[in-house]
Amino acid sequence: MLIQKNDQHRIISYLAQQGSISNWGELTGLCIAKFILTILSVAFTGVAAGVYAPVFLEGAILGRLYGELVNLIFPSLGITPGSYAIVGAAAFSAGVTRTISTAIIVVELTKQVDLLLPVLISVLIAVA
Repeated sequence: MLIQKNDQHRIISYLAQQGSISNWGELTGLCIAKFILTILSVAFTGVAAGVYAPVFLEGAILGRLYGELVNLIFPSLGITPGSYAIVGAAAFSAGVTRTISTAIIVVELTKQVDLLLPVLISVLIAVA
């Protein structure tokens, strides 16, 4: 299954949803497949154009996996794994592009103003 451009919004919405993910293999497989497909598309074209959206998605996947892992280890904390997806997408994108403006883009894109502080801290750490 190849991921199309119009599917990325649906996937990011899935990653940021409330509740726990029942199928870890699906999320891990998506992470590996997207990583390999991004590498192949950049390697065969020779131009690193259009890398932001795949990097954003990869960060969201890794953030959601981390959020699910933290929720599994500490279930009494009542954390939201979807928040980790948003923060992971911001940090991963900022680390690749080396721009702080990624924090504002993520907050505007997701309309999650309550996550502004974690997003800013993760972006600053990723860029440093």
